[in-house]
Parts: sequence; C-alpha cells; structure tokens
Amino acid sequence: MQENYEITIIGRQTVDGETGEIRVDTLGDYVEKGGIKFISYMEYDNDAPYEGRHKILKIDPEGVVTMFTPGTPTRMILEKGKRHNCMYDTGPDCSLWACSHRL
Repeated sequence: MQENYEITIIGRQTVDGETGEIRVDTLGDYVEKGGIKFISYMEYDNDAPYEGRHKILKIDPEGVVTMFTPGTPTRMILEKGKRHNCMYDTGPDCSLWACSHRL
C-alpha cells in the first residue's frame, strides 16, 4: 500500500435513541476501476497498536458501500434504506443487521 491519501471515516450509530460516533483518521489508498471506487487503509486497535488490519471499502456507482477485511469473514454492506445481514469480525465472529439511512 502506498498510502498516498489522508482518509477520515466517521461512523455513527443510533441504538435505543442514543447516538454514538467513532472517527478514524489514517493514511491509505484510493483507486477507481470501472466506475467502482476502492479505499484501502490499515486500522489499528488501541490495545494492539502494532497489529494493523487491512480494511477495504468498495463503493459502487449506485452508492452501495461494502466494507471487508481480507482474510476474515467480515463483510458489512451499507445501502441507503435497505437492511443487510452482515458478518463483522470483532474477535468472536458477530452477525448483525445493518440498515443505513444516510451514506
């Protein structure tokens, strides 16, 4: 990875009326192939700062965002107004439903 771009990812979720936010500022890559955009970066955990995980965001022309981590079962699909059953690797694998209202 060349890490030619500064990337900021802000994630918000609302559960039981309470909204939480996470922010990731990192360096990564951006490429567009056939109208599909790819953003890749390394994500580091505060508990293991030297053990990064490669993350890839795929954004198709219709605005559907798929996040995946190579070598893990993680596949999170975010699509405005639609609900998807996703696998999210948080150590012990966790299956969750993701529904996006705004991307």
